[in-house]
Amino acid sequence: MRTTNTLFLIISLICLYMLSFLAMRVVMQIVFVPEASTQDLWIAYEMGSRLDLRVVCMGVAAILLFSYATALLAPLSARLRQARASTQATTKGGGVAHKILLAYIALISFLVCFSAIGNFYYFKTYHTRIDAFIFGIKDDDTLAILQVIWQDYPVLLILGACVLYAFVCARLARGILSLHLPNLRSVSAIVLHIIAILLLFLGIRGSLGTQPLKADTIYTTQNQSLNHLIFNPILALHYAHTHYKNAIKFQPTTLTEGTALQAKTFPIFFAHTQDMNKPLDSLPITESSAPKSPATHFPAPQSSPHIVAVLMESFASNMLALDDAKDFDLLGSFRPYFESGKRKHAGQNDFVFTHFLSGGNHTAASFALLLPIAPHPTISLSSAKATKLPLTPIDVYKKAGYEVIFITSGNQNWYSLGDYLKVLGADAVYDSSYIAQYYPQSRANAWAFGNADEYAFSLATEILLEAQKPTLLIILTISNHQPFATPKSFEPPTYALDSKMDFFSYDNPQRIRLLLEAFTYASDAFGKFVSEVRNSPTLKDKVIIGASGDHLCRDMKQGANIALDHAVPFYLYIPTHIAKDLEFDPATLGSHKDIFPTLYALSLKEYEFLSLGGRNLFEAHKEGNAKYDFAYNDAVWIDKEGIYPIGTDTGYRYILKDGVITPQEHFQIPESKRQFIDNYHKLSWWQINYRIYGDKAKAP
Repeated sequence: MRTTNTLFLIISLICLYMLSFLAMRVVMQIVFVPEASTQDLWIAYEMGSRLDLRVVCMGVAAILLFSYATALLAPLSARLRQARASTQATTKGGGVAHKILLAYIALISFLVCFSAIGNFYYFKTYHTRIDAFIFGIKDDDTLAILQVIWQDYPVLLILGACVLYAFVCARLARGILSLHLPNLRSVSAIVLHIIAILLLFLGIRGSLGTQPLKADTIYTTQNQSLNHLIFNPILALHYAHTHYKNAIKFQPTTLTEGTALQAKTFPIFFAHTQDMNKPLDSLPITESSAPKSPATHFPAPQSSPHIVAVLMESFASNMLALDDAKDFDLLGSFRPYFESGKRKHAGQNDFVFTHFLSGGNHTAASFALLLPIAPHPTISLSSAKATKLPLTPIDVYKKAGYEVIFITSGNQNWYSLGDYLKVLGADAVYDSSYIAQYYPQSRANAWAFGNADEYAFSLATEILLEAQKPTLLIILTISNHQPFATPKSFEPPTYALDSKMDFFSYDNPQRIRLLLEAFTYASDAFGKFVSEVRNSPTLKDKVIIGASGDHLCRDMKQGANIALDHAVPFYLYIPTHIAKDLEFDPATLGSHKDIFPTLYALSLKEYEFLSLGGRNLFEAHKEGNAKYDFAYNDAVWIDKEGIYPIGTDTGYRYILKDGVITPQEHFQIPESKRQFIDNYHKLSWWQINYRIYGDKAKAP
């Protein structure tokens, strides 16, 4: 391969790949962030191009290295010496090295095109750059996810476009290598190669400073959606894989570290006695091995209420903001209870907290924060999957004498959840397979991810009616999940869709109606369950129901209101004899961290528990609870002072408009607040490590 041809090839490929990534970013910006300011756009394109250049230079640097290796090895091979002597044979593609090089160019060209197109669809679906959740394809129900991808995306068209792009790039490379360009003199060639190496090195660094351009040095804009477009998809995948690998590695820690973090934030271990929460200095665990549950037990009397904790798929406030009983009914039979709970009134049994956030932005993330109280969703797949963690909600209720049962209309093999919940102490796990056997008629409505939700609620009702001891039911619904499908028996309402099309992330009325029907069906199925409990003479005074959404509705456009984008309601049905003395403020701020501390307070008398800043929502204004008056989500923190998007320097003041937290003017987030949030994240990771390993300082 001639020196001149190789350098010309590298320059050509850099230009072609850079233009391809630029086209990707332009299309995404026009489609997803059309109203961005000129200043923000300049930042996005400038930083994005630098990140693109890093990836492209890494890819083409291999071509230069390959040409050097070929030149060094050529004298060792008679065939290569012959090829070297015959310029025509080499440049026309007869050499093995030539074919290897073209194959490599075809491969990286395919990856460039595939990553650019894949980045578009990933952002369209999840409203974020490629992140660790992409590995859910491996950890989740792989076949079901692949089925969704096949149904929802033009897979064959995408692959065809990528193959065509790779073919064109390979033909272009072949043509350049076949050109009869003049060879440079030795000195000129050496100088030119040194310059090329330096430029490639700078391109790979992405910076002229002391630090290369990387995730924590990228300059961002005021527009969160635009910030996601800055990342090159290949680099984003690299970061995602790094985070994925690092996040599930739990490590021994010390009580001293946790004590210091709690001093900077708040206590997290408590013993509740005589209507008081007494902070504990540490979790009572064994010192010589992985921790076991505390020995203290607080048996519950037979009169203790049953608890039903429901995590509802995509039951999100950004969708509920469109709800209208007349022409856009998203609640079905759940409406009277949901509407009743949104206001304070005499004799109420229904309570709804709307200024409320999900813990995570994916089902697994929210579920992990609720039950094992773990800051990473793959704990059930990690080295800690066989460790029985103390002070989980399952552990707390088991010590109180409760039976704990998990029900899902999905598959218990999802994230190995069935096995993991058994490790945590669940007495029984019922999933779609069991439901299909127990309710044979459910098979007619089965779909990619499991059974219709109504059968999970029917099973829950039967269990409650037959329970011989206080029972904690944990229910994970699935019906409101792609690919959307509802039972044939469900009669959806008519949706006045024309005036609402602009709120959705795609312009397909038929698909949107399927989404709306699934949302309404899931709400309606839950509403019928609530109705059955409250109208049952046996259950109405013996059951507390708490339900919340697992994450935002991803089919809605995001970015206008980050608080609404991550908001989910929290609904409670509470029997009259318990509800009559409660202080209810519908404007109380909260998130998933507050769910089980509230349920504990409503159902148990004496108990030890772990709370990452959660509190009884009916005692939100009680003296000493001010420090817990915040809502937390993986993407945003909200307190009475403002809205703080995680990982940014810009916060927002807000007002309550029609019951919705609405951002107003932005401000610079104080360093003290950013440090507090950072310490909260560290505390979350410390406590899971401490609960897994104990205090390594006292280990033998």
